[in-house]
Amino acid sequence: MKKRGVQWALLLGVLLFLVACSGSIVTELYFSDIFEIADDYNLVAFTKATIEIETLSEEQDEELNNKIREWFRDAKNFRTISRDFSSYLVADIKIPIINYANWQFDSSKDLITLLVDLDDEETILLGFSFSEEVFDKINDYLFKTYFTTLKITDWAFTIEVKNDTKEEQVIDLFGVYANQEPILYGKPFYLDPRDSLQIRFGDILRDYAYQNGEAVFGVIY
Repeated sequence: MKKRGVQWALLLGVLLFLVACSGSIVTELYFSDIFEIADDYNLVAFTKATIEIETLSEEQDEELNNKIREWFRDAKNFRTISRDFSSYLVADIKIPIINYANWQFDSSKDLITLLVDLDDEETILLGFSFSEEVFDKINDYLFKTYFTTLKITDWAFTIEVKNDTKEEQVIDLFGVYANQEPILYGKPFYLDPRDSLQIRFGDILRDYAYQNGEAVFGVIY
């Protein structure tokens, strides 16, 4: 009996760490999409993104793959990668970009939605929203299947902003890491045509958006 108890304990320990140590989403955001959506609140764009979920197995879990297809748009190209002695399940997905005034779009179906808002001074606010519904679905499945969950603090979100226009663009950022530089208060970044800027949400910004549903991280003048 004692031996069997030890075996069950070991099995449970393996299950606890098979999946869901951390998660991340990296997506693209183009200035041309920003300007078009700012001018047309009915317009919706879907940009490329990649999701990673850390696992301790290099074998793909087809059931988990199918769940990712349920949770994220156009999930495909599933693969496993190794980095820093850890394994990750990776998939390509799509992330919606909408105008803040677009009340018809149901953003509760997407874990993260990028928001564009043209204010009265002709500046464009950049933000994002989280879906508590999708977070709950992910954690319900992970808990029932692997006896674990992914807290918001286990997630990292990164945006690659790309200037695909023919003019220099200026973006003011706050509460993020811009090309690994921590930005607390507003700081302008100048992007020449074809330049890009890596933006990673800071912990406070991410946690605030989770508690309040949405947050703003940048302004385009």
